[in-house]
Amino acid sequence: GSVIAVLGGLFATPLMHGLGTPADIVDDAAAYARIMLISTPIMFVFILFTSMLRGVGDAVTPLWTLAVSTIVGLLVTPALIAGWGGLPQLGVVSAAVASVVAIFVSLGWLWWYLLHRKHPLAPNAEMLRHVRLDPKVLALVLRIGVPTGVQMVIIAIAEMVLLGLANSYGSSATAAYGAINQILAYVQFPAMSIGITASILGAQAIGAGRQHQLNAITRTG
Repeated sequence: GSVIAVLGGLFATPLMHGLGTPADIVDDAAAYARIMLISTPIMFVFILFTSMLRGVGDAVTPLWTLAVSTIVGLLVTPALIAGWGGLPQLGVVSAAVASVVAIFVSLGWLWWYLLHRKHPLAPNAEMLRHVRLDPKVLALVLRIGVPTGVQMVIIAIAEMVLLGLANSYGSSATAAYGAINQILAYVQFPAMSIGITASILGAQAIGAGRQHQLNAITRTG
């Protein structure tokens, strides 16, 4: 995450040019991308913590954390676009700034909630003493995670190619491509939710040493 943050912060503009971003929106696109890329480390912490909670069987706390993040984003984005209450009008980058604010607020809420509930994964000194690499667990994580990571990289490269093709038709086509992607995300969400649920249940089964349940989980999904 730190590597992405540094490289993304330095090379956001060349990256946008490399994707063939139309000249009339390249500055806004680079500013948006720079903020999102620089915020990658804190975003990784958010994903890691919520994934850990789901992995130990707590799917409710990540749900509330996501709700906090979504609500903050829904409030901060229009506030920064319109300049509510004397806030600066940030235009296109409002969504990126709102995303970062939402992650910080939701992480702050999550840490307070875990400490308040005396949760085993609460970020206190006792938990931090147990944060160390376990070679056996690391090997298992890599064996399961690397193929999934490769799959995501291939999908991301394909999306970049399509975005580059859309960009070649001008900024209106770029906007239309983004809108269509949003619609597709909504249409695909039920199937994605089933897949995510099956993955979480599978992770819990592996963590409990009940690998024999994986076939039943897959069939049910």
